[in-house]
Amino acid sequence: MTTQHLPKVIGFGVVLLAGIGPLQAQPLSGTYTIGESGAVYTTLQQAAADLNSFGVAGAVVLNILPGSYEGGVFLGDIANTSAINNVTIQSTTGINTDVIISNDNSPVMQINGNFITLKNLTLQQTAYGQEYARVLEVSGDADQNQILNNRLIGTTYPTTILDRNAVIFSWKTSTYASDDNLIQGNTLFNGSVGVYFSGSTLNFGHGNRVLNNRIENFAMRGIWMDHELSAVVSGNDVYSNLPPGLVAPYGILMQECGTVEVSYNKVRVPYNYALSVNDCHAPIGSPGQVYNNMLIVDQDAIVGLNIYECDNILVAYNSVRVSTSMPGYKAASVGAFCTGVTIQNNVFANFAAMGSALAIVTPASSIVTCDYNTLYAFSGAEAISGTF
Repeated sequence: MTTQHLPKVIGFGVVLLAGIGPLQAQPLSGTYTIGESGAVYTTLQQAAADLNSFGVAGAVVLNILPGSYEGGVFLGDIANTSAINNVTIQSTTGINTDVIISNDNSPVMQINGNFITLKNLTLQQTAYGQEYARVLEVSGDADQNQILNNRLIGTTYPTTILDRNAVIFSWKTSTYASDDNLIQGNTLFNGSVGVYFSGSTLNFGHGNRVLNNRIENFAMRGIWMDHELSAVVSGNDVYSNLPPGLVAPYGILMQECGTVEVSYNKVRVPYNYALSVNDCHAPIGSPGQVYNNMLIVDQDAIVGLNIYECDNILVAYNSVRVSTSMPGYKAASVGAFCTGVTIQNNVFANFAAMGSALAIVTPASSIVTCDYNTLYAFSGAEAISGTF
């Protein structure tokens, strides 16, 4: 049963605001429309309030009519959601520019539940100069969610705190990390970090996938996966052309993870690191894999492809090109304290007049195979440095 909207009444110190109370005093099931004309809900907050209060009794689809909507939407641990009884929030037209959800505070939308899909929407952070200005948070024990074919627009305000202006940010609690979420087919603009999944030494995330997204003009990190037992980053187009600024940027950073797959990404950044895999320890028999990536650092490269303190990892069929005006930098580097590293069938090119195409810093016994690679070093640079 649907109740009527309450009018605004001011008197005796009581203010009743139209449309903030529950509209469906029972679990939701089926399709509901959000919008101004003939819709069940006029705001996203109304629909979220009913989901949070009453849960679901079946699959729920929230179809949003074209228009602009206020953000600041919180979706909690919605009762009875499952792979079958899921919640989908989407544009009625299937065009992600037709529905714009914006907010001048952080975040535009927060998901703290499971089996929720956001599809074909624009989420836009309009704050500038605030300490926190994220677009989407997938937080706490938020599992099995899907973020599909959206535009997510972050702030252009610079910050030295990496996560505070992230476009998509998944943070841990003392008990849980978010698992088995899918970020696919989206376009992300601006922000300090494009996509950031953060676990912890006590609570590693696992099964999170970042696939086939376009990530543009981030300040510090394009994709950052931190403390993930397993993670897949594949098919993304990661690009930033911002001038040197606050913190050295990484196109993709995999940090303190287990078994990772980083494949078929195109990364182009003006300086520092295109792809870095740091302190990732895969078990024997289930190696990490870094393959078929195209990595470019246009101006001042530190390392195009960096492998550091990793165990059991395959590096194959990657193409890396760097230019630098600084001495000692590399197209690819296998750093200290690595074991079980295989490097084969890659193209590593350093177009600067210094540095090297491939640097081997780790002991020779750590390299399982280094073969069938094509190394190019401009005049004055080394094709390979170190021994193996």
